[in-house]
Amino acid sequence: MRDLNDERAMALAETFIEQQREALLIAFRSRMEEAVRQSIEDGAPAFHAARSWALAANALDPSDRMLAMLADDLGDAEVIAAASGLRVKLKDDQKRVERLARDERLPSNLGVLTGAIVKSQQAGHYALTLFLIDHGLTLTQRLPYGPGAREHLIFRLRRIDAMRLAGQSKEALAEAKPLIEELAQIFGDQASETLDARFVTAACRRDAGDAATALAELEEILPIYTKFYSATNPSVLAIRVLIAQCRMDTGDAVTALAELKALLPLRREVHGARDISALETRGLIAECQLDMGDPATALAELEALLPLFLKGHGARHPSVMITRGLIAECRKHTGDAATALAELEDLLPIHTEVLGARHPAVLATRQLIAECRKDTGDAAAALAELNDLMPLYTEFRGAQHPSVLDTKTLRAACLLDKDDREGAMAELHGVREGLVARKLRPEHRYFRRLDEVEARLQDEERRADEA
Repeated sequence: MRDLNDERAMALAETFIEQQREALLIAFRSRMEEAVRQSIEDGAPAFHAARSWALAANALDPSDRMLAMLADDLGDAEVIAAASGLRVKLKDDQKRVERLARDERLPSNLGVLTGAIVKSQQAGHYALTLFLIDHGLTLTQRLPYGPGAREHLIFRLRRIDAMRLAGQSKEALAEAKPLIEELAQIFGDQASETLDARFVTAACRRDAGDAATALAELEEILPIYTKFYSATNPSVLAIRVLIAQCRMDTGDAVTALAELKALLPLRREVHGARDISALETRGLIAECQLDMGDPATALAELEALLPLFLKGHGARHPSVMITRGLIAECRKHTGDAATALAELEDLLPIHTEVLGARHPAVLATRQLIAECRKDTGDAAAALAELNDLMPLYTEFRGAQHPSVLDTKTLRAACLLDKDDREGAMAELHGVREGLVARKLRPEHRYFRRLDEVEARLQDEERRADEA
């Protein structure tokens, strides 16, 4: 403009574009189609030109979703043609119509999908949960969402939690760390999305054998949660339960028991007395009682719990199988290892079928079977079971996981039963140091077992010296 009036020039330009919009759209589309035809000979450069004209047309008509999809397809074709040098055939319009119809259903589909994920996880169908989550990740990878969208990030977090439940805690932990950083950058350190990711990461750490670090993390985020939510908020209660579990895992069953007893009325109030969260809290209370050397009280509570679990969730639910395993362990500690062994041998095939032969919970059941065999006087069968178990345990838990170290202690006890003192001493090498490194308290059951085996070894050596 000669009068240098930029605002007037812009208004005139906008008016011109609006007046010429239809003509420009036709021109841009014609150039795009011409470039697509030319792509047979020119390949990637032609696809690049076609995409540029498609984007120009789409800028004039942003509501044309089909045109936006075509621009995306042209971009993909350019990349493939540049990388391969081959002729690339574009998807036809019918496929874009179908994709558009799917995308228009996407918000409601995500809601239905999320509901199915929650139900499958609550039912203990973790393989199905992971399948559904992977489908959700595929849906939210595309427009109108994308890799940085909240919906996609939440599906990533769900996947991490489902992996943990499926026994893949190490892999889940590896995925969780970068996700926390992304969520903190996008939503902030104290956003619910970031806090939820930190909670799930702490659960992964606990399952991976680092309960002390998990406990420190949970004690750090609990005050932040309680600042935003009430004391009866389900997330707050879940954190407090996990804190109690971490205390129990580090050997502080006394404090864990007090915490769980305080939590039980709140979980009953919020969820109902027969909800799985309340029943699982009762199961944890019994587990603390067992750890504290009161298997009879624990057994009575677990036997009262089992029918409630069965009625609400069926015989194949993971919580039912955990309860059955704890009942057998209580029987073993009350002196009835034979009955415990029979129950565990009945449980193992179901446990394996539901969770898979390599799930840590299944491996723990096998270790308990070995303990019962040892207690019934069959150290050879116990040792054979432990020898089969140890490579799997080490692979999936790691050589320094407390459960793996405890398995070594149990193997040493079996070797002592077979009068193999040298083998037992070799088996115990590094066990105490490993348990100390994991910050387990001296009263932890793993230390108690280790103390007993070491005392046996010293007694055997003393008697050998006297002879």
